[in-house]
Amino acid sequence: MTKAVYKTKEVADLLGVSTDYIYGLVKKNNIPHVRVGTRIIRYPITSIHEWMNNNDEVSKELSLLTEKERKALKEAVLVLYLADSSDYINGLWDVVRAIIGEKVEEESFSLEKVLNLLDPELGKGE
Repeated sequence: MTKAVYKTKEVADLLGVSTDYIYGLVKKNNIPHVRVGTRIIRYPITSIHEWMNNNDEVSKELSLLTEKERKALKEAVLVLYLADSSDYINGLWDVVRAIIGEKVEEESFSLEKVLNLLDPELGKGE
């Protein structure tokens, strides 16, 4: 019988992060997971690997940026993350998409994901 789900510790080890960080992603609903009862959390293996592939695509694009571009993108993403919808915000989305690239599918694109990749400390503060 093939294993269908990971436990929290297994996902943390796979990603090289702490279990607390994984629980933070769960709390923000930023990682595929299912609850078994009220306390047990499991992570479907296929969903986790798809999620990791989506993160890898963004990581690849970010690795190509200069430090100046990373700083500009970080500021734009922070504004987007904290702001309401407006023409200005829509313009910033265009900037973010232009910097990261069109290869990243919108439904898999997460501001929190980009913030965590640009500055992991930003994702841990909430």
